[in-house]
Amino acid sequence: MLISAEIKTVLTNSISILHHDLSFSGNYNDYILQMLFLKWLLDIQAEKYIERDHSNIIFNIPKEINWLVVENLKEDIGEKLTDIFNCIESADSKLKDIFVNPKINQWNRINDCTLKQLIENFSILDLRSHILKRPDLLGDIYENLTINSELHEVKTNVNYFTPRHITKLIVDLATPQTKMQIYDPACGSGGMLIECVRQFQEKGEEFHNILLYGQEEDYELRSIAKINLLLKGVEHSQILSGNIIQNNSLEKFDLVIANPPFGIKNWGVHSKKHDLLHQFSYGNPPKNSADYAFIQRILSTLKNTGKAAIIVPHGVLFRGGVESEIRKNIIEDDLIEAVIGLPANLFYNTKIPTAIIIFNRNKLENRKNRILFIDASHEYKMENRKKNFLTNDHIAKIVSIYSNFHEEIGYSKIASAKEVADYNYILDITHFVKPLYPENGLDIDSQVKKVQTLETQRNKIEAQMDSCLRILGIEI
Repeated sequence: MLISAEIKTVLTNSISILHHDLSFSGNYNDYILQMLFLKWLLDIQAEKYIERDHSNIIFNIPKEINWLVVENLKEDIGEKLTDIFNCIESADSKLKDIFVNPKINQWNRINDCTLKQLIENFSILDLRSHILKRPDLLGDIYENLTINSELHEVKTNVNYFTPRHITKLIVDLATPQTKMQIYDPACGSGGMLIECVRQFQEKGEEFHNILLYGQEEDYELRSIAKINLLLKGVEHSQILSGNIIQNNSLEKFDLVIANPPFGIKNWGVHSKKHDLLHQFSYGNPPKNSADYAFIQRILSTLKNTGKAAIIVPHGVLFRGGVESEIRKNIIEDDLIEAVIGLPANLFYNTKIPTAIIIFNRNKLENRKNRILFIDASHEYKMENRKKNFLTNDHIAKIVSIYSNFHEEIGYSKIASAKEVADYNYILDITHFVKPLYPENGLDIDSQVKKVQTLETQRNKIEAQMDSCLRILGIEI
């Protein structure tokens, strides 16, 4: 019986093979993970032909393309592999843009000896579905390997991965349903969409025909997201290219789940290519932060009964200037249902504490004009003295408090719209959720006001600098 450890060994050996090729300068994962998917495709296709069960062939791959053909490649292997990839993509639209990307995957730049070793290494695996523990096991393995610590040493896109425990928390809070149209506008490798599928599986619900939507600028990550969903058995997902800020032509959704990139500056508000001014209903975000550009774009994609769960940096909760006005307008529209503070050092690319804001256009009657604040910033465990993580118990507690809209001393507090307005529409969690054992000498409110003052001063100075640069004829 094939177990994930065997696949992990093959991938580790593949890294070693590429690492010892001094002429190779690419990203190992781009090639290794695609080779894994190719092997899986050809193995399950071969099984269907062996069984003569042509009615249940998942992908329309030409019969003449099989793993034996790949094994027997002798020379110009990179070019011939590229031809095989082109042929596979042309034969089945579901596989479009998964293998072929001339900017990244240039197999012809790897020498024949290295590619031969790589192919022989993958030949060890027999990925036919009947010898796996379950048909979707490979999908789980694939997803785990993309964030495995062994691969982090050589992977350049670790910043785009949301840790599994955070993904689970977001999806648990969002409570997706199979009949919903679900969208992740910064989907990366598809982790949140995959978590939705996993939850449907656990509940025994039919998920193969659900429509999941994702959007991602990075070609490699889009490819991985598509492969992840195909491996999980989802055949009708749409993973689109582009940036939600500059391309917001998508339809409306029942549920949006997102971990947008933090702190994006010069996000294109003055771009000649994209006329973005006057397209934000709650106010134009500052050019030095795209946080409220992402938030407003996401809100614009929600149906009238839609809901969104978004990971944000804490600055979104209290920054002043134009962001303060945007926040005020959103709060007055009664869109914010909950603000959940998370521990610091949860993510691969930043140690800053983050929060989850849950937006809801269809609040229950007893939640209207009220916001639930949850302070889960002290609820974590440390992993190998490097990163913090949330246990299943931590996640269950947060989800339970939110689901029941419940107050717990020192952990959660329900604030009325008037209370939030009286605090100048600042959503600072520690103001509303008082700790059981307060730290002496620290005045949180005054510190928040100082930060707001400094933010306002910075925005004014940046505006003056921009004006001077324009006078000098320098385009901003």
